[in-house]
Amino acid sequence: MDIGSRTTTVYPARGTVGDGLVSRISGDCPPRLTRRPLGGRRCLMNKAYKSKVDTWLGLILGGMPIAVLFAAWKLTHAPIPGRWIIALPVLLLGICLPVSVLVSTTYRITDASLRIRSGPFKWEIRIQDISKVTPTTDPVSSPALSLDRIRIDYGQAKSVLISPVKKEDFLRDLRQLGVPHA
Repeated sequence: MDIGSRTTTVYPARGTVGDGLVSRISGDCPPRLTRRPLGGRRCLMNKAYKSKVDTWLGLILGGMPIAVLFAAWKLTHAPIPGRWIIALPVLLLGICLPVSVLVSTTYRITDASLRIRSGPFKWEIRIQDISKVTPTTDPVSSPALSLDRIRIDYGQAKSVLISPVKKEDFLRDLRQLGVPHA
């Protein structure tokens, strides 16, 4: 199907509202699906951003499993009864937690929400609840692996600090969704 200089590929939709068609229009919405509810058209936002990682924090989080392995090895060779009962949780927490935080800290923007994941921890903030977005270097504990951060104020006096690698693209996507002060 040719629409001027754009091409449209139509795919069968699964559970969409409207005419039941989901299409990708080249030149209009870069690789996102487009939904046509009731004849209208809008882009579906679904972008993921990795966390920027400061070198010093990467060294700490990356070095922690090595230190934990050494401590657990020393513990298992000590003459302490039940040493394996102590060593196993230390190993699991000391290795799995920092590695999962280092590897899986991501920020996903969708049409309806900002989803933050850092290791086993998750936050979901509705886009309409975001009241303010400001740059900061506040070192408070947060799902941000860099001090080059963004503070997101939402809800009733709640805030979270994040540090996406592509900070300007992240802020542009929030502005595109109508977030004030992004």
